[in-house]
Amino acid sequence: MTYLCNSKSFITNNKNKMKTDNKDLTIGNTKLHNALDLIDARLKELNKEAGGTYQTNGNFKFTPNGTMTGVDIHKCTDIAQLLTIHSFLKQKSDSYNSSGDFFKLKQFPIFKWCSHTIDQWENDLKIRIALTTQKDETDQLTAAKRQLSGFLTQEDQLALTLKALSSTLGLNMTGGEDA
Repeated sequence: MTYLCNSKSFITNNKNKMKTDNKDLTIGNTKLHNALDLIDARLKELNKEAGGTYQTNGNFKFTPNGTMTGVDIHKCTDIAQLLTIHSFLKQKSDSYNSSGDFFKLKQFPIFKWCSHTIDQWENDLKIRIALTTQKDETDQLTAAKRQLSGFLTQEDQLALTLKALSSTLGLNMTGGEDA
């Protein structure tokens, strides 16, 4: 039975009393709990590495007037193609800036390709490469988590749910006696 009152939760079951708080939850199988925590931590880390917001429309073309077929870098999974695009942009940007220096221009417009700066393209390429290279690991971790979660008891599932709820809502959950 669970009672929610004034941001506190009291959880009891017939077998034992379970005390919960933000620091630690007693779960029947500690090794299982630790494995799930490690998987969650790594998934969160991978998500953060690949995180960010795309800053371009993703439509890259090797010719500025767009006569060639473009590459949607937001969907491309070919790492070699993404690296080729970056090399191309970097060379064009470096050449453009060298030309400004050659003509001793103190100010000149920032380099853009297909209406986006090199920094915007690099941001999008970093996100896409991270997503592409981490997909296999993310899929394996998600499958392992799904499989391990099948071994959780109902009490363990409740404790994990309350732990997630506690951290999401910033609640300090402390146990108590049966009402």
